[in-house]
Amino acid sequence: MQLFLKFGAQCLICLLLLPNEIASFTFPQGMLHSVWRKKEFPFQTIRPSMKISRGIQSLRCQDEMEYIPIEVFSDRTESLVKTVASWWKHHEMHRSMVQANDVQVLYDKRLGDGTYGEVFLARIQTETEGEILGVAKRAKDGFKDSEEPAGIEKVRGLEDEEQRDLAKEYLQVEAYVNDLVSENCPEVAAPYLGKMYKGGKHWLIWKFLQGETLEDILIRCDEIYSLRPLASALGIDDFEDRSLISLRKLVNTVATQLLHCCWKLEKAGVAHRDIKPFNIMVTNSRLLLIDFGSAAAMGVRERVGYDYNKSPCDPRYAPPEQFIDEQEWAKYDVYCVGLILVRILFPPLWDGQHFDEFSDSYHAAKYDLDAWLTRIILADSALGKGYEKPRWKFPILRSKEEERDQEYVALAEMSCNFPDDGSLLNMCSIKEGLEVLNVKDGGVCWETLRQILAKKPSKRMSSGVALDRVMHAGQKGGQGVKGVLEKIIRNAQKENS
Repeated sequence: MQLFLKFGAQCLICLLLLPNEIASFTFPQGMLHSVWRKKEFPFQTIRPSMKISRGIQSLRCQDEMEYIPIEVFSDRTESLVKTVASWWKHHEMHRSMVQANDVQVLYDKRLGDGTYGEVFLARIQTETEGEILGVAKRAKDGFKDSEEPAGIEKVRGLEDEEQRDLAKEYLQVEAYVNDLVSENCPEVAAPYLGKMYKGGKHWLIWKFLQGETLEDILIRCDEIYSLRPLASALGIDDFEDRSLISLRKLVNTVATQLLHCCWKLEKAGVAHRDIKPFNIMVTNSRLLLIDFGSAAAMGVRERVGYDYNKSPCDPRYAPPEQFIDEQEWAKYDVYCVGLILVRILFPPLWDGQHFDEFSDSYHAAKYDLDAWLTRIILADSALGKGYEKPRWKFPILRSKEEERDQEYVALAEMSCNFPDDGSLLNMCSIKEGLEVLNVKDGGVCWETLRQILAKKPSKRMSSGVALDRVMHAGQKGGQGVKGVLEKIIRNAQKENS
């Protein structure tokens, strides 16, 4: 009887989903990949009943009882961002909290210009707050905005038609991802107000955030050679330079907030894929993610913006796989957070140009932080004065991890005992960061960092495990981190209520 009822329920579901304006059929992930590689169209020899048995995949608007089809492409060269080609049409502005008539785009206040999009400051008229500042983003599609005044300086547009189409599609994907984030974890990102159609173009609108990007703050830290600007922006008023406790507390606070963002995005089924200081806003003692233009929805029910054959990424912060791993997709962002922590820990890397140089040498060391440090040791002229170089020729990689961590600190102290040779990056210049990593009571230490920066995604620590370790750091600088996170969550809930 139970089997009969179960079979009847399944048949009823299939019948409800059968109309061609609603239903869409796909295959399991592994089967699709093998078919696409063979360049065969999967539905040619499949009967409708077999399509149903293979599974039905669709995008569902949570606030409307409406299913939107996902297209299956036989030509794998076309980007999977086209799976939402119909989404924009069906999803027509029903979630937007802004209307075109209430938004004035300030074309002379360009905030940013990327490969596929442009960002402007805007004035938004709201019912509750009156006039507020906002951020408006449009795609670079090569066409003039009908409301754009004459005389505005134009940036170079995309000349290739395929690239212009791709810019539009990326904007559609970004709109979908922002909807997911605003519904499931609004506390991790800039407040998203919705979409509008104005001047012949589609726009995405956010609330303007008062604050700075993490990149801007790190540059200021580099100018005064102190992390006080970052500590102050995060509400840590008792920060002291050259204090192990202060530095640990600051680094653990940054790690807690960013890993919390990764954890919440994972629960929402979203991979940001471009977490870096440029895309992190520091406002009201909080770290918020911005620019979901490279993001992909990787949830079980749908994958939007994902193409296994190509992936947008910033090579400076991207993990070794660069192309997101299908099974361990959430660990892509965790790796990016690990490199941000390395940059904060080591003062010479606060400057963006110097971090670019680090990135080149780090890649040359095959994404191995220990191998990179061994190169720094061998290049440190101060260590050559006190000890023979052959003694330090790759000793670190042969040592046990605990001994290795202690050796790093000892070598940094030796380097500091000799006059500065004028080199920007040596063991002495990163001594405090090495001391923080050498603390063995949890938090951002060597054990945690090595697992966050593991080369293979399957070996990499998840955001949830890493967050738990950092939040339960010991008393040598980890205290208060859990309380800080709880306070941030409470404040975010109040703002979004």
